[in-house]
Amino acid sequence: MIYINGRFLINNPTGIENFAYGMCKAMLEKGIKFIILTPKSAIRSYDVIGFDMIKIGLFTGPLWEQIDLSFFMIGKSRSEEHTSELQSR
Repeated sequence: MIYINGRFLINNPTGIENFAYGMCKAMLEKGIKFIILTPKSAIRSYDVIGFDMIKIGLFTGPLWEQIDLSFFMIGKSRSEEHTSELQSR
């Protein structure tokens, strides 16, 4: 699964945010499966209908990326390792 840092959805739209949104729209149109991870306080500046999104963590801004997003992905990684170990038995 592809996980995307959705912090771009909480910032005022600029070139970087518009590019990230455009890439997500293109992936959605091509049928590429992905999940956008956002802070719980995410304010959507874009039309996100059709996007799979998960709101995680307690923080916003850089702390969200450095702490919440990191711990979420570490947990996902360990979960997938455990799953692959069980499947290989």
